[in-house]
Amino acid sequence: MRQQSAPVFVPEQGQAVVLPAADRSGSALYDEGWIQRLVHEHPAVLPIERIEPGFTRIVPVCQELPLRSGSLDNLLMTPDGNLVLVECKLWRNPQARREVLAQVIDYPKDLVRLDYEALEEAVRRARRDQSPLYRLADSDLDEATFVDAVARNLRLGRVLLIVAGDGITEAMQAIADYLQQHAGLHFTLALVELAIFDLRGHGRVVVPSIPLQTTNVVRGIVLLEDRPGVPVPTVHIMPPPDTAGSRRASNITEAEFFSALDARRPETSIRLLALVEKGQDIGLFIYVRKTLIVAFPTEGDRVRVLVVDQNGHADTSYVWWLQTDRSITIAYLEEMADAIPGALVRQTESPYVRFPDRPLSIWDVLDHGDAWLEAVMSYRAATQAAGQRSAA
Repeated sequence: MRQQSAPVFVPEQGQAVVLPAADRSGSALYDEGWIQRLVHEHPAVLPIERIEPGFTRIVPVCQELPLRSGSLDNLLMTPDGNLVLVECKLWRNPQARREVLAQVIDYPKDLVRLDYEALEEAVRRARRDQSPLYRLADSDLDEATFVDAVARNLRLGRVLLIVAGDGITEAMQAIADYLQQHAGLHFTLALVELAIFDLRGHGRVVVPSIPLQTTNVVRGIVLLEDRPGVPVPTVHIMPPPDTAGSRRASNITEAEFFSALDARRPETSIRLLALVEKGQDIGLFIYVRKTLIVAFPTEGDRVRVLVVDQNGHADTSYVWWLQTDRSITIAYLEEMADAIPGALVRQTESPYVRFPDRPLSIWDVLDHGDAWLEAVMSYRAATQAAGQRSAA
C-alpha cells in the first residue's frame, strides 16, 4: 500500500508549514465536476509525458462528450491527432467503483465507432458551438493530414484512457484484470491519482501521481491490421518478456511506429516481434522512443544491438560505444555482416554494418533473422564473459 505524504510549504522567511489535505467531505467544491473542470482548464495536472512519451502536448477539446453509453467527462487531443479520454472519479463514492469497470471499456469502444465527421459533430454538441476540431486541437499540421491522423486512430482503436481521481488504488487490480479480457481494443489505460491540498487561502496544490501497478499494465502486445472488411483487427498477441530490462506494455507511440513500418512492407511488425520473441532467453526486448530499439539488458545498462527509424533504416553503430573490449564489438558486427549476404562492416570512428551502395534495413535483418539472432547471442555471451573477467 502506497501512502501519499502531504507537501511542505517552505517560505522565504518563517516556519515550514505542512499543507493540510483539502476537506472534501460533504462539499461540492471537490466533487467529480470540480476534477473535470480542473482537467479541462489545467491539463498539465495529468502526467502525460510519463504515460505516453510520444504525447508531447495535450489540448483540452470539450467536457461531457456525448457517446452511445453516456457522457465522457473530458476529451483532450494532441496537435498531431492523438486522442486522450479522461473519466473523473471520486473513489470514496461506491457507485463510482461499480461503474468504472464498464465505462473504461465502453467509452473507448463507443468513440472508435465514430468517424472523423461524427466525432467533430459530437464535440460541437458538447461545446454548443461550431468550432472545427482541427482548430480546437491547435494543430500545426495541414488540415487534411490532421483529419487523416484522427481518422486512422479512430479506425485502429488507438486512444489513451485516463481514470483520474482521489485515491484510486482500491479498484486498481479489478480494472487491470478486466482489461486483460478486452485486449482486442488497442487503448492504453492509465490511473492517475490527484491529491489535493489547501494552500492556506492562496489556492490549492494538486499532486498527480501514477500508482506503481499501472505503469506496467500486464497485457500483451496487440498488433492491428488496417484491412478493409476485417471486422476484428487483432492479428498477433505476444506477452512482454519477463526481464528486469524489458519495456512496459505496448503503448500508442509504439503502435504508430509499427504501423509506419507495416505501411512500407506489410507484416513487418509481426515478423520483428516474432524474431525478438525467439531471443527472450537472452532478454532481448523492444522499446520505442523516436526510433525503435532492439536491446538486451546488462549490468546497470542496456545494449542496443539494432536501432530502426520509421523508414526502416537499421543502425548498428550504437554497440560500439557501450563495449570497452572493442574486439568483441567488431566480432559481432562481422558475424552480422556474414549473416546478411552482400553486407559489410564499414570501418569508421564507430563501425557499423551496411551494403556497399545502400544502408542496412530492417527487412535485410528479418530476411536473415535466425542468423542475425545467432550473432546477437554470441555477442551477448561474449559480453557476459568479459564482465565476469573484469569482476574477477
